[in-house]
Amino acid sequence: MQKAVALAAEARSRFEQDAGPGPAGEVKIALSLGPYGATLTPGHEFDGFYPPPFGPQAYSPGGRNRNAFTAAEASQESVAIDALTDFHLQRLRVFANDLTTWARVDCIAFETIPVLRELEAIKGAMSLLRQELAPRPPAFTWKPWWISTVWPRGRYPVEVSPGGRRVTAREVTALLLRTNPGTNNFAVNETEVPDGIGINCTETKHLPDLVDAMEDAVRGAGTGSHRPWLVLCPNGGFRYDAVVGEWCSPDDLPLKDVWARTLSAMVKAALSRKVWRGVLVGGCCKAGPEEISSLRIYLKN
Repeated sequence: MQKAVALAAEARSRFEQDAGPGPAGEVKIALSLGPYGATLTPGHEFDGFYPPPFGPQAYSPGGRNRNAFTAAEASQESVAIDALTDFHLQRLRVFANDLTTWARVDCIAFETIPVLRELEAIKGAMSLLRQELAPRPPAFTWKPWWISTVWPRGRYPVEVSPGGRRVTAREVTALLLRTNPGTNNFAVNETEVPDGIGINCTETKHLPDLVDAMEDAVRGAGTGSHRPWLVLCPNGGFRYDAVVGEWCSPDDLPLKDVWARTLSAMVKAALSRKVWRGVLVGGCCKAGPEEISSLRIYLKN
């Protein structure tokens, strides 16, 4: 894990040497941390089927899988949040406790988070990390950070109750902007609010409705001068089949240039509404160098 950061720092150094004189610190290193579901086999970052104590039950091929606790299991929700908080805090410590590694990191990205309890846990883990880093010199303390959620087919994976409705974008955003710790039992009096919130690894055609709902929640939260950044990192239009472990190409797969032009227009529209502090934009799975190069051109025009 630490070697990955060292490799990124080496790549940055080589690029800056080859590129010649330029603005100091222009190239940033983002520490990308996925959800607990990405550690499972098969991966469950797109559906949130987590085994106990992280969720209600393990995934069963062909079975009736669920990512929400029943009313009778309500007490297990806080246990799951605690387990996920510890999971994320322990991973963060791998980087933060090595001063050289931590100094190389410019920001932290929690990406593809599929369930509300994990959003709550990440905020709690970051709150605990801030307490641990407080005595350090400024160069080795806090980092800007963001959380992006995943919306397969335009819907958040987690259900309010087994077989019930899906959690909405407004509800997800409200949780991310909330400072009270919710139901977790860790010693956190006030949870961190991420510097940025948004969406990754989701098809571009779903972004407009999701962003509209998120903006409504941001306005309702009255965040004022602490407005978050909007994070938009959609995939290239493919859909991931977690069971077979393959990306599927839909009939309406957008052309590379269309992907970049569409995303660029969304970014400019979001900035014009002045709800967000700024927009952090890029691509996720199956959005490669050609798409990002085209996106850069459209954003500059």
